[in-house]
Amino acid sequence: MQVRAVRSDELDRLKDVRLRALRDDPGAFGSRYEDEAGRDPSLWLRWVTGGSTFVAEDGAWHGLVAVYLDGDDASLCHLGAMWVDPRQRGRGLGHRLLDAGIGWAREAGATSIRLGVVDGNAAASRAYRGAGFEPTGEREPLRSDPTKSVVFMARPLD
Repeated sequence: MQVRAVRSDELDRLKDVRLRALRDDPGAFGSRYEDEAGRDPSLWLRWVTGGSTFVAEDGAWHGLVAVYLDGDDASLCHLGAMWVDPRQRGRGLGHRLLDAGIGWAREAGATSIRLGVVDGNAAASRAYRGAGFEPTGEREPLRSDPTKSVVFMARPLD
């Protein structure tokens, strides 16, 4: 299985895998399936031109992660939309996707990378800690379900 960047001619596949993620783990994301299913196709282009999106694939797409530089501070990169198909979990794909996103952030000149994880998502939190992320102490309500909280984590890029 390889991890690679999504190309601008693959927006339909990108939308499909993102919607699978939202259906599979609706409580893990700030976005909702209903909102993204109706999204204008041109907005999916931002996922590959406003930063980068990586997928894990073996013909089919089994996971993704998106990264982009902060609009106000180019030394800060944001990582989001992280997801691995449940049938593929436990095989190291999450770590490989994180490595791709972190590598992109370094190449883009960022000195730190930040993400949000839903409070209580122990598996994701463990994976992020394993990749060097630490809680920042910041939290906010999850946009898609304000009864849940997002815990922010960050790590320096050496």
